[in-house]
Amino acid sequence: MCEPHPLQPIITIFHLNMFPLRQAYTRRLMTEVGFQRIQTYCDFQADFEDLEPDFLVHVAEKAYIDSDSESA
Repeated sequence: MCEPHPLQPIITIFHLNMFPLRQAYTRRLMTEVGFQRIQTYCDFQADFEDLEPDFLVHVAEKAYIDSDSESA
């Protein structure tokens, strides 16, 4: 195997596999597994119209209850 020259940059290529999921379906699944607060952003904007966005980012929060503190 050939070693790269010390001054030559090493180029790494990554691939992202994506599967299109509907917004309502994704939010429903997150609610079913226990997330209490779900915020959705379109192109990193909180205010957006529901018109075929390029991509959505969902931020979900779940409160965990320590079972040891309940019994105390």
